[in-house]
Amino acid sequence: MKKIFQFFLTIFLIATLLFFMLRLLPGGPFDGDIALTAEMKTHVAEKYKLDRPVYIQYFSYMNSLIHGDLGESYKFEDRKVVDILKETLPVTFALGLFSLIFSYIVGVGLGILSVGYRGKFFNSAVELFANMGSSIPTFLAGPLLIFLFSFHWDLFPPALWDGPRYYILPVIALSLRPMSLIIKLVRTSGLENISSDYVQTARAKGANDSAVLFKHVLKNSLIPLLSISGSLFAQILSGSFLVEQVFAIPGVARHFVESVIDRDYSLLMGLTLVYAIILITANMTMDKVAAIIDPRLSR
Repeated sequence: MKKIFQFFLTIFLIATLLFFMLRLLPGGPFDGDIALTAEMKTHVAEKYKLDRPVYIQYFSYMNSLIHGDLGESYKFEDRKVVDILKETLPVTFALGLFSLIFSYIVGVGLGILSVGYRGKFFNSAVELFANMGSSIPTFLAGPLLIFLFSFHWDLFPPALWDGPRYYILPVIALSLRPMSLIIKLVRTSGLENISSDYVQTARAKGANDSAVLFKHVLKNSLIPLLSISGSLFAQILSGSFLVEQVFAIPGVARHFVESVIDRDYSLLMGLTLVYAIILITANMTMDKVAAIIDPRLSR
């Protein structure tokens, strides 16, 4: 019950702060539209209730929000924010989910293998790869991958989202930094666990290196990773804005950028709140999973 209360309180505070911050900015959604006359702007303000006092707009918006209505977009005429989200959010969510899975599979695999091959060339190569991956920003990784794998070697398409072949480069670009962080975290935790008493006990009982590495060390090395999985997911979702722009993916990034430029209050509020709900839910879920694996974390 405490977690549920915190969830709704956080959403309420985000909605409230964002609502008033947008209203405090100078200008309005239709001030820069030279195609509208003063009379037309007055009519549009009445249609979207922008002519009312701010506190009345706030209570009206919160009442609609409670009933699941995110309002209509100001720039996409006669289109509800919910409809725009239904159209674009699945693409962004798929990109983020594929990137998260890819980051975990490759990151955990390379991280735990580097522990098994500590002191050897493979360990040094993995460490170098992780350092490089965490140093290259997402907005640079995307164009580099397009140049190498699309223009230079002609292996994958450079843009759009039309099938599995189109997913590869965006997923790699978005996964590079989180994957590098996972490698470092699993590697560091694994090196600490490999010298623990329970590992020595397992070896004394006759367990071979593979059993020790994957059955004992890996399990305990994943606990710190689970505790930051929510923030990793947040990093991937925020990074998806840049990746979608670079690879011309029809997700929510374009609408997010345009809603900021156009002062499309309803669309910007809706996108932000949906992202907040996803991130808070991901954090709560990962905390619960970590507590199940290690009950000490729930105390």
